[in-house]
Amino acid sequence: MFYGPNGSGKTSLCEAFEYAPLGAVDEVAQKRIDASQYLRNVHERRFESPRLRATDLTGNIVTIEADADDYRFCFIEKNRIDSFSRIAAKPAGQKNELIAALFGMDH
Repeated sequence: MFYGPNGSGKTSLCEAFEYAPLGAVDEVAQKRIDASQYLRNVHERRFESPRLRATDLTGNIVTIEADADDYRFCFIEKNRIDSFSRIAAKPAGQKNELIAALFGMDH
C-alpha cells in the first residue's frame, strides 16, 4: 500500500509494477492511448520500458520477459482498487468494508 500527496509518483510506481511483468498497463489499453506517450516521464520527456530481473534457484540473475498470461494473477482487480483508493477519507466502518472488498473477504 502506498500513501503520499498528489503528484508524488504513487500511480507511476504502480503502473511500472504492472507494465514490467505484463508488457502493458490495463487502463492505457482500455482507453486506446499510445503507451509510449502515456507512460513517458514528464520531466525527461521520454519513456524507457522498465526491466524486471530476478534471481533463480542457482543464484543467477535472469531477466523476466513480460507475459500477461503468466503474470496476470499478480494484480488485484482494478475496480476494487478504485473503490479503495480514498480510504483515508472514509469513516472507520467504511474503511473495514473497503479492506474486506479489496481482499475478497466477506467480513
